[in-house]
Amino acid sequence: MYRRNRWTAMVIGAVAALALAGNMAVAQTKPFQIVGVGVAPDGFPGPGSSAPHWSIGEGSSLGFYEGEGGVYNASLDLTPNANGDFTGTFRSDGPYVFTGEDGDKLAV
Repeated sequence: MYRRNRWTAMVIGAVAALALAGNMAVAQTKPFQIVGVGVAPDGFPGPGSSAPHWSIGEGSSLGFYEGEGGVYNASLDLTPNANGDFTGTFRSDGPYVFTGEDGDKLAV
């Protein structure tokens, strides 16, 4: 009888573990938007290169933020468009870490 109770307890424990595993947190994807300004202290990188970059501004779910990382210049068109603006394609060069006003960090 002792073995049967032990076996029953193990089965109940396994079922409980599986039931709880179904309630585990799952990664969520939320849009992240920022409005701010930034500086590349070593100068803006030429096409095909990267440079350190930091920024400050307002971010969704972060409030006021400070950011630090690198910027990669994939392309740059030095011909001004109709508004007189230059255009290009840029992305983060490695993780870019946003630190919110409450100290939370978001790496992108």
